[in-house]
Amino acid sequence: MNEAPTPNPIEGGITETTDAKMMEEESVTPEDQIDTENKSRPEKLRAIIADILTNALLRCKEKVRKTTYTKSILIGSVGGIIATAAIQGVKLEKATKEIHRDKVTETEVKTDVDGVTSKHKEFKHEDPETTHIINALCGKEPFTENEKLNIAIGITVKSCKASKTPVPEDIQSWDLQEIKDLYLKTTNNPEYHLKEFDTILSGAVYLEGLYSIIWEQEKRSGSPYVRWSVTENTANIGDVHNGAFYEADTHTMYIKPEALTCSNITDQYVAEVSHALQYTEKPVRNLLRNICDNFTALVIARQTGMDTRDVRNLILYDEPGTVEYEAHKIIEPVLQAEVDKARNISYQSATSYYPEEGESEHKNSSNDPY
Repeated sequence: MNEAPTPNPIEGGITETTDAKMMEEESVTPEDQIDTENKSRPEKLRAIIADILTNALLRCKEKVRKTTYTKSILIGSVGGIIATAAIQGVKLEKATKEIHRDKVTETEVKTDVDGVTSKHKEFKHEDPETTHIINALCGKEPFTENEKLNIAIGITVKSCKASKTPVPEDIQSWDLQEIKDLYLKTTNNPEYHLKEFDTILSGAVYLEGLYSIIWEQEKRSGSPYVRWSVTENTANIGDVHNGAFYEADTHTMYIKPEALTCSNITDQYVAEVSHALQYTEKPVRNLLRNICDNFTALVIARQTGMDTRDVRNLILYDEPGTVEYEAHKIIEPVLQAEVDKARNISYQSATSYYPEEGESEHKNSSNDPY
């Protein structure tokens, strides 16, 4: 699963040295730019953070000269960028406290069925769209008709590409039955895939314990926003690199309709909430690490001729110390284990599952002060 790249205004060659002290002058503080009446809106904070990073790296570029790719220069360049970003990162920490604040309310609801009273928790994000998407992934709410169409288009285009079947240019104007018919024509086992298709569109079976643990993870991760990532460009649907991702500057997770599976419809959520948890716990450290990861990917891509996305997928995900490695190799397995346990217990019991004290904690791979 991809993390949205941090804006990188550096163009051309790699820089040799950086005078980090100049960043202390003419700095723009988040407090000067935040609209206090609307500061919880993601787009406001995204603009603030983007401006700070852009100013930092542009000043860095103005002070250096272009040169060749050598090991010593690479080390100096990365060190300079880290130092430059560190100065701005301290200022960003205040802005991230607002974007990562708890936005979820929790209420206890009593139900009386056949004289038996039971209690359960219900959760609500201050953002209605986030509440709906999480509830839909947990089977608490059905998908809307528009969501069903986007999901159907996504998995059908993905199937077309896998079977090398031409994708109709007007598929986004088709109705659900037309899309389903095309999907079945591209599969080698229509009976099995028809069941899978219908299962995905009908949504997950509601399990109270699963619902509870997903929302608990949402709260622990600073209540990130959740959105569907739907492209108007059919050619990009089903792209293996076009997966779910997390956007740190808006604290938003994007879920791909075509990547939903009937076996575990919350997979993408768990993968990306791992990134949200990273940035909630240590925002500055992970901001700096992501800048370095993107810089490394850019250098490797230019030297090898590979696509930057391929570099991230083939190298950074398996490289200890990177943001992607920590999120998906260390944090995600712990969160997924919580989800699996909650699901299994829910199947066996009518009661909710809540993690025992200390059970949901994960051990971070770094003792960085950031």
